[in-house]
Amino acid sequence: MKIGKDGLPRTFRVSANGEVTITHSADVYLEHDEQITLRTDSGTEFDIARKSFGYYASPSLNNRLVNFNLRAAIVRGRQSGRAYILMCETGKEEEMQKYCDWDDLRIICWISSDADLDKIESAFPENEYSRSDGISKFTIHEPSHPSLWLHEIMDANWYSKQIISNTKNNLSAQPSFFMIDCGEGALLEEISAGLPNWLCTGSSPYESQVSILRDKAPHINTVTEHLLNVDGQYDAVLSLEGLTRARDTHPVLEKLISLLKPHGVLTVMGLINDEDVDVYTETKTTEGRWKTGFNCVSRHGIIKYFESMSMDVDFHPIAIPSSFLKSIDSNSDLRILYGKNKVPLLCTKSGLILNPVLIAAKMKVS
Repeated sequence: MKIGKDGLPRTFRVSANGEVTITHSADVYLEHDEQITLRTDSGTEFDIARKSFGYYASPSLNNRLVNFNLRAAIVRGRQSGRAYILMCETGKEEEMQKYCDWDDLRIICWISSDADLDKIESAFPENEYSRSDGISKFTIHEPSHPSLWLHEIMDANWYSKQIISNTKNNLSAQPSFFMIDCGEGALLEEISAGLPNWLCTGSSPYESQVSILRDKAPHINTVTEHLLNVDGQYDAVLSLEGLTRARDTHPVLEKLISLLKPHGVLTVMGLINDEDVDVYTETKTTEGRWKTGFNCVSRHGIIKYFESMSMDVDFHPIAIPSSFLKSIDSNSDLRILYGKNKVPLLCTKSGLILNPVLIAAKMKVS
């Protein structure tokens, strides 16, 4: 091991707002299989070991590190998209959360217990999950970004009232609600609270998310299935991602409609344009680490499609989620313009305006 101090100490500024000054005090050069231990007066210890291939960057996360009163967490900058692993002293979680809020960081997950790691391990094979059923192919990305949108997109209390208003004259003896791609279920829980006596179900292709929902809301039914493979009949169906994710929208809409009871109500989130054309765009994070496509369908095409299914359709404008705006970089097919009162507008490189809406459809009354 060699310790270098040439030109040190030096200082530099970091953090989202540049208000933190870091002092670089020493360089440590390790040989293969050498280790250093960082210690504090509070009793915590943190080991770093050099290997021929790189490093063990920490002690065992769910054993030795915990015994030293440290918990590891993965965090990510909301605007920068850069990810970090933070080590939090036990009992200082609230202090760390305040720091993350101040530095515009989001805690993605804790990785300090067997339960934490089991959830990550179970999700790993499905980071990108695709399936072809002979009709169309979907690629569903682990929704680390989209799941942030849910509460920005929809007011759960408003939506619950909308469902009750649109189904009150045709409810079955046991009214039922189904949310596609519900994530960990935070929004679904709020919606279910506004639907007393309804049987509520949520689906996700990720067992890691479904298990969290089962644990915190056992009164909600859960399904671990891809959209094309779910079944059942419901008074109300909600999908916030299915329509915008697929290149071919008709198989998605046909599947969603097939889940409705005769007088059921379907609500889907969509990006629509006022031209008679469907556009598939791509976007990715500022560092290009997360990439996905978004389908923007024509308003006329949606109206025409639902009319062919003997359904009435309404459009409810919604705000563009700020977390989505922050994820767009200069290499994406999407652009952000600012209209009156600095309201953000989403458009393609060619200038086609994309309007985010909630599309509500139900069978016409004969």
